[in-house]
This record gives sequence, C-alpha cells and structure tokens, in this order.
Amino acid sequence: MPNGKVAFVGVFTNFTRPVVVPQFTIATCWTDGVGEFTQSLRILNPQLEQVIEVKHQKFTLKNRVTPATHMTHLGGVDMSKAGVYWIEVYLEDERVMSIPVPVQENILGRR
Repeated sequence: MPNGKVAFVGVFTNFTRPVVVPQFTIATCWTDGVGEFTQSLRILNPQLEQVIEVKHQKFTLKNRVTPATHMTHLGGVDMSKAGVYWIEVYLEDERVMSIPVPVQENILGRR
C-alpha cells in the first residue's frame, strides 16, 4: 500500500462460471473502536458447507476515526459448483457480515 492508499483492480461481485479461483483478496476495513481486535473469515458453498476458513487475524484501532484495513490473500478457492457462495466476516467470533457471491452455470461451455 503505497502511502497508505489501497488500489483495487479487478473488483468482482460474481463469477460467470464455476471455477477454482487461483487467487483473490478479501479487503476489510474497520473503524469506530479503540483497541486490539480479531477478525475471522469463512467462505461457504451453495450447500452452506465451509470451503475455507481464516481465523484470528488481529488488528488494532488506535482511535474511532482512523481505519484499520486488512487484506486477506486467498488461493485455490473451490467455487466449482454453481449457486450462491457466502463470504462471512466475524469480529471477535461474532458474525457481522455475510456477502453473497453468485456463481453462474457455465452457459457458454468454456473452462
């Protein structure tokens, strides 16, 4: 992050075909607190089975207005079934957000 600035390239909200995702990053940004905190992430497949879990990522909020940005780099995430996947974000082991990521059927027959 040059000069503390984050630049995003290739932002997506869905996949146009089932795939094992070679790599991607989940960015979270936290504010409105002071102290040491822990986030965790889970990705669930359309059957709500856990695909991946990243636990106990620690971050610090120095004051209520200065954000803490956390980048979680993932690779080889299996999204090979069509349907809605869920990225769940936890703060101190409490789910605070669920983000849907639809994966469409491979209607064009591409791999």
